[in-house]
Amino acid sequence: FLLSASAASVSLALAVFGAYAFSRLRFGGRTIIQRSILFVYMVGGVLLMVPLYQMSVKVGLAKTVWGSLLSLLLIYIIQTLPVSLYMLGNYFRTIPYSIEEAAITDGCSRIQSIFIIIIPLSVPMLVTVFEYCFIIAWNEFLFASVFLKQYHNFHTLPLAIQSLFVSKNAIWDRIMAASMLTLVPVVICFLFAMRNLSGGLAEGGVKE
Repeated sequence: FLLSASAASVSLALAVFGAYAFSRLRFGGRTIIQRSILFVYMVGGVLLMVPLYQMSVKVGLAKTVWGSLLSLLLIYIIQTLPVSLYMLGNYFRTIPYSIEEAAITDGCSRIQSIFIIIIPLSVPMLVTVFEYCFIIAWNEFLFASVFLKQYHNFHTLPLAIQSLFVSKNAIWDRIMAASMLTLVPVVICFLFAMRNLSGGLAEGGVKE
């Protein structure tokens, strides 16, 4: 839970400023960078696993459990950041720029307008992006099985469930019960995401 929540929080914080830059600012190479954000998803995790682990070993992170957890956290942030940028960037474009212009006229800076205008108007989408990133990290198995394989006390839930399947005397009722308990946070996140996303779409649709 701590690993998934930390990765989702950092990814969301970075995505807010990055998505704002893509949606509001004009700079050289913006279109190329914006269109190549999702390129990371064209490369399978199996291809990245070995190079990333070798990099972690060379810098000394894989030698300790905390270094391995830090490596895993960075990988989760890299995995979730592109889709966070894409979702938030499209949402920020729906916010009328005239609201920001009025705030800038009143003396707000770019940073102040992000915290005063953009973030409050984007709360439903921010919650949705956080939950989406959380679910990606929560269900991740491949990289966790490599970086945390030797640290049994720090296994994530997917690794713990997998260990039940390969145990000598696998008890299927306990395996299914553990799978359902692991699924509960994902279902809760999905329900909250649907409610917040629907609220964000409907909010402001009627002028009173």
